[in-house]
Amino acid sequence: MNILFMIGNGFDLNVGLKTSFHHFLPVYLRLPSSDARIEKFKETIDDEGIQTWANFEARLGEYAKEFNPDKGDDLVYCKDNFLEEFVNYLIHEESKIDYADHADEILRVFKKSLSEYIATLPSASSNAIKAVYAKYANERHYYDFMSYNYTGVLDACINILKSQQTAVFQHRANNGNTITDRLNNVLHIHGTIDADTILGCDNASQIHNDVLSCDNYFTRLLLKPSINERLRNQNHEKGEHLIDTSSIICVFGMSIGITDKTWWKKIGNWLLQGEPHNLVLFDIEDYRRIHTSALIRARDRITNRFFEMADFPEDKCEAYEPKIHIGLNTDVFKIDLTKSTKKA
Repeated sequence: MNILFMIGNGFDLNVGLKTSFHHFLPVYLRLPSSDARIEKFKETIDDEGIQTWANFEARLGEYAKEFNPDKGDDLVYCKDNFLEEFVNYLIHEESKIDYADHADEILRVFKKSLSEYIATLPSASSNAIKAVYAKYANERHYYDFMSYNYTGVLDACINILKSQQTAVFQHRANNGNTITDRLNNVLHIHGTIDADTILGCDNASQIHNDVLSCDNYFTRLLLKPSINERLRNQNHEKGEHLIDTSSIICVFGMSIGITDKTWWKKIGNWLLQGEPHNLVLFDIEDYRRIHTSALIRARDRITNRFFEMADFPEDKCEAYEPKIHIGLNTDVFKIDLTKSTKKA
């Protein structure tokens, strides 16, 4: 059985890195530039309406309307400048982590997060997920990871777990035998700080320029699926395979936004395949647990957003909603790796 964890920026935030759009934007705006294109671009993205990285990527597509057909390269130049500076920023952020200092804590928190996340879900959801594990009790369980982050934090933590996986990742088969499960490598679907780093929109409909949206040269440089295709790294195909072969998919720290619509549609199609597919969406909401109406609204909002982004058939939503499980405000992957544990 394969369990896939799809990881977004919320993961890096959870471990103490300041990697949100709002963390980096002031840094980028302060960077000196004598290029008029960059200065105009900075004015465009200095907008309170841009709350997430998905919002920012969507703004790139909207900004395309400001360019004449022969000036599309200027937008690509601005995007590349922003991405280069963001990568430099991420390298500095990740340098704050001393993995050896946190090795024991990483083992504890990640083992719990990967193997005991079920306990953070409502009981009906917990029972549904447990039933899937029970169905495959006599098989090895494989943990796969698809990261939408550029940093190597998740990779480093998984490698620490791999060094101990024989001891910490096991389950008991129906005949009483112990089966050792396996942690697989991390697939960075949009590249890393070292290579194949991708930023952009999802499809041509998100480019608000009738000419540029039909320009193959331009779309190959601004649309994330097209960029992956041109890089020939097969990351897109590898990501699709991970989804297709999974029984359970857990999404953590990702905005359900239009600029990753390709992947939400892929997950929607996977969910429609039926048993034993179950989807877990982790999110953070500001509400008090005694306010049941707020809790219900939050879960409905997340579920409906997924259905919308996945282009899920309206006549199927009610039937498949029980296979979508919402984990709100959990302690999954909650560990601050930027604080030293060493005594002064």
